[in-house]
Amino acid sequence: MIILFYFFLLTVQQRDVEFDKNYFWTSIDKVQDQNIYRIKNLKQPYYYVQVTLFQNDLSFILMYDLNQIAQLNSSKGDYVRRTRFLKIEPNGNIIYISAQSNITSGYYNITIWGSKEEYCDNSCSYNGKCTDDGCECKSGLIGTDCHQMALEIQDEQTQLNLFGDEIQFFYLNIDDYKEMDIQLRFSTDSHQGIEIIIQLTEAIILPSQTQLDNESNFFKIFKIYDSQPLDLIVTGSITQYDNIQIVLAARQINGLLNTFVSSLIINLSTYNKYENTVSIIVIIIIVISISAAVIFIIVMFFVCKNIRKRKQLRQQERQARLRDQSDNPHQDQLNLFDFLTPVLINQINNQDNCIICLCNLNDNQEVRQTCCHHNFHSECIKEWLSKNKKECPVCRTNIAPKDVPTNPIVNQ
Repeated sequence: MIILFYFFLLTVQQRDVEFDKNYFWTSIDKVQDQNIYRIKNLKQPYYYVQVTLFQNDLSFILMYDLNQIAQLNSSKGDYVRRTRFLKIEPNGNIIYISAQSNITSGYYNITIWGSKEEYCDNSCSYNGKCTDDGCECKSGLIGTDCHQMALEIQDEQTQLNLFGDEIQFFYLNIDDYKEMDIQLRFSTDSHQGIEIIIQLTEAIILPSQTQLDNESNFFKIFKIYDSQPLDLIVTGSITQYDNIQIVLAARQINGLLNTFVSSLIINLSTYNKYENTVSIIVIIIIVISISAAVIFIIVMFFVCKNIRKRKQLRQQERQARLRDQSDNPHQDQLNLFDFLTPVLINQINNQDNCIICLCNLNDNQEVRQTCCHHNFHSECIKEWLSKNKKECPVCRTNIAPKDVPTNPIVNQ
């Protein structure tokens, strides 16, 4: 742990910047792995940092962040060719400035001052417009001071021709593709291959052969061949920020020995994952809805068919009963007649008359007695019942016994 602590002190040096009364501070420092400068008690709206190298160092990077130590890939920064200039708006936050290099020898001069006025980096190299957000470069120029020429990717397909070991820069403005996912496909006709160099910071780094061999942490390198293209995806989460560019560089592998011109083809395509997801969800909902509707229609068809069939059966049964009744219109009455009790002639009083025909009952005709004990000629009471009269002609009580239904066929 002690060894690691001393190693940390030797490789990372943090210093507090103390301004004079004119808000000016300068120092000559030795190049180390990482030097950190902290600025507190800020009283000016703008602070400017200028770094001048005393030697050539293509790996020297200058970055800054607010309230935290600057980190590669997430903080603002720029590559220092010989001189670099940064404008910082702290807005009350503590400024952390980081100067780092792959080389640990040499010196540089760093100057920091505060001001109420705004300046732009190197006057935008006279290739852009100085705005509140820094240099607004003309088309075809990139960098914090618009010093580097580059080709802007604007069409669905862009072609670059590379000769020898020349390096060509090209870039893509993310602002043109808000909330869109971007796919870049790189292909070439070179069987020797092409190196695609992608920046990992906002710096414009001119890669050297030495840096590529050492695999510098400031950029990432991909190699493509005529049979091996490269696909890069830029997610829509990056496009939510303003003024973001994807800066790339390309050169031939073994360019010094290659006398042929190689072509690099860049195909650009965009798509919206959210819209695709919504479309898939909508399609799934539609399919489910249609399937549910079809199933419902099929179920209702069989239910209605079953109801109709049962209704037809009931109707057929009803029609059958009606036919039976029409064939035997007096069946219920005849059945009632069967419940009447036959009476013997010797049991009849000679003075009794049939109340229906008013004739004497003792005239050798068959006589039937109702449950209310009234006697009638059989033919007379049968005719009475055929007229759908179920009551006794004398007392108007039900002719059938109490435990027998008056309409046995209908009630079956």
